[in-house]
Amino acid sequence: MKTLYFSSLILRSFFILLLIKIFILPSHLYSQNPEWIVYHPSNCAIPDSMIVSLAIDSLNNIWVGTTTKGLAKFDGKDWTIYPKTASLPGRFISDIQFDKKGNAWIGTNPFTYFPDDGGLSKFDGSNWTVFSTVNSDIPTNHVSCIAFDDEGDLWIGSSDIGVVHYNGSTWTTFNTSNSPIPRNKVNTIAFQGLDYKWIGTGSLSGEGMAVFSGLGLGWKTYNTSNSDLPSDDIYTIVVGPNNNKWIGTSGNGLVKFDGSNFTVYNTSNSPLLSDYIWTLTFDKQGNLWVGMGVPGGIAKFDGQNWTLYSTSNSGLPKDAVSKIAFDDWGNMWLGTYGGVAVYKEGGVILSNKVSGKSQVSQFHLSQNYPNPFNPSTKIKFSLPKPESVKIEICNIRGQKIQTLLNKQMSAGNHEVEFGGHNLASGIYLYRIEAGKWIDMKKMILIK
Repeated sequence: MKTLYFSSLILRSFFILLLIKIFILPSHLYSQNPEWIVYHPSNCAIPDSMIVSLAIDSLNNIWVGTTTKGLAKFDGKDWTIYPKTASLPGRFISDIQFDKKGNAWIGTNPFTYFPDDGGLSKFDGSNWTVFSTVNSDIPTNHVSCIAFDDEGDLWIGSSDIGVVHYNGSTWTTFNTSNSPIPRNKVNTIAFQGLDYKWIGTGSLSGEGMAVFSGLGLGWKTYNTSNSDLPSDDIYTIVVGPNNNKWIGTSGNGLVKFDGSNFTVYNTSNSPLLSDYIWTLTFDKQGNLWVGMGVPGGIAKFDGQNWTLYSTSNSGLPKDAVSKIAFDDWGNMWLGTYGGVAVYKEGGVILSNKVSGKSQVSQFHLSQNYPNPFNPSTKIKFSLPKPESVKIEICNIRGQKIQTLLNKQMSAGNHEVEFGGHNLASGIYLYRIEAGKWIDMKKMILIK
């Protein structure tokens, strides 16, 4: 009888707790958004599932490039499609980047079935500007990658003539005829500080990567013949904390280069599932995320431990991952060969959009990114209403060094860039004041 009594008591307590959860507790205390969401042509307006480029603008719009169906933009609710037109000169969107003014730059490349495609477009949200060999001095329509340096100059990696530099008025080409660049097929460009440009080429023997300095150091090349670089086919390069260069190869795994030594991570000596490394990026916590070709999926590396995500253990739609990017809410957006996926541990956060503008419900100051940084970093903040905003840079003792921003700002999400070119390495503070709201965060400059 005693056992039956306690069993009945436990059962009754369970139902009481369940009723409290359902009828009394607010739903947000126990409901949760999914950790994975996938967008593909069968469930949304995205025009193609083969995604080769992806980028996120300062308003957290997701821009997606496809292999044959042009460009798409997602504002968290609706998709806007930009097919090939006179304004967008190609169907194959090889890269998407944003300049300091927020303009979108879209690189296109001739495709097997569309050899007349190709060129570069700039879009300011209303107007398009096209750069091609027909209407401008750009020396090629084969745009493989796009990058902006700290001065705001445009750098293009091409698949046929090397690297192209554009300062707003003049186009300058660096190729195998006029420089030590190892090959005219350029897959990636990365910047280290104000001066160093790292250039990844491929795929023939003896090519590899090169670094260029305009301050008298000139060019230096690294390949399998003159260094411990394990591959001459370099697909992507990213500069991480402590100025380590992380290099993705096509068939020989991931490489870390600290300026002297090469450390290789591949399927033989690490948990990586593929030696084809397609994309690399760092999150705000300093973790390296690796996107791979089949059967790799993605991997997170914190410097000691690996965490793997694939179609077999997650919501990833395909194990071929071409691009990885993070929005302000910490969502990770993935361009895959099975559509666009978004992931966030604990549940994806999607903003509500009204008339193309983000509806912000509260003040928010984001952690600067990248952090640590050298020499520049971006500071993002959100305003629920128009305010006079002041952002000051201070030393660790709180003494003001510089006023970065002091102006009236509209409601919404905003971004400013801070350059520590004239400062020594150390910990600095950035302080924001908007009406009665004040917040402050630390940032680290490492030179």
